[in-house]
Amino acid sequence: MNNGNYELIVFDLDSTLVDGEGIVALARKAGVETEVERVTEEAMRGELDFGESLRRRVAHLEGLTVEDARDALRSIPTTPNAVEVARRLKPDIAVFSGGFYPAVEPVAEAIGAEHVRANRLVSRDGVLTGEVEGELVDDDKGEVLRRLARDEGYDADEILVVGDGSNDVPMMRVGSFAVGFDPKPVVRDAADVSVDRRDFRQLEPIFEKKRVIE
Repeated sequence: MNNGNYELIVFDLDSTLVDGEGIVALARKAGVETEVERVTEEAMRGELDFGESLRRRVAHLEGLTVEDARDALRSIPTTPNAVEVARRLKPDIAVFSGGFYPAVEPVAEAIGAEHVRANRLVSRDGVLTGEVEGELVDDDKGEVLRRLARDEGYDADEILVVGDGSNDVPMMRVGSFAVGFDPKPVVRDAADVSVDRRDFRQLEPIFEKKRVIE
């Protein structure tokens, strides 16, 4: 087992680096929480794949202004101690989110991430069209991580992954060590180790054992 030769740590955003879900914040701002929650429940029952579920949820955001969307996404607080702990990590950092760049970019900048992968809300004349585009709409995080590793020269056994949700499992299978962060049951099963409290201090002993933190 790798204990000290990691070159890349990949974090999920929603409910991992930040303490909330971007699509929920957007739905609340647009006044369509019930409609979006209904689609989310269908996806959780396995009736929709991630891409279709994301498209259907974003469709309900049509008419929301770009400014209001940005404000909603940036109102989500970072997880306790996430910035402080992540900034001490020695390997490169990537943030992978099935959510949206306005939420990801400030956090990625705060922790010094080298790589960011997320989706874009399509807008016209300052208003959301209800469409979404990006490589994490249809491609799962595992496929995107494989591309990043190939393009940047990371080996799979040099990659550590941290996430909480079912769409994090494919990238956990690409890396050599996976950490579930207050994870859903399917993630707990896929992870090598899990922490149950949403505080990045809980990750410090794992990072210390893996020799990836200063």
